[in-house]
Amino acid sequence: LSFLLMLPVHLMAGILQSLQFSNTVYLLSDAEPRIDRYNLESGRFLDPIRLPATYGLPTAFLADPHGLYVAFNRSLKRYSLEGSNEVHVISRPMA
Repeated sequence: LSFLLMLPVHLMAGILQSLQFSNTVYLLSDAEPRIDRYNLESGRFLDPIRLPATYGLPTAFLADPHGLYVAFNRSLKRYSLEGSNEVHVISRPMA
């Protein structure tokens, strides 16, 4: 992800996780429930994906052809690659 080397330092400081799927780089914020998206073909940022604040901050995510999988504390949600159509996937029981 050499693209990350071109980001301003203040933006890099707020990234918890990054990954590339297809022609899009996804950047998970560590400060708010948001995933920024960068299109490698156009060289431009796309509209960010605003995640529900009711779940708290996401802790990890993954992208595949079926969508974005986002972990929030004890639950896993799936969204379309554009951030819509939330589906609850699984919850981890309290220990």
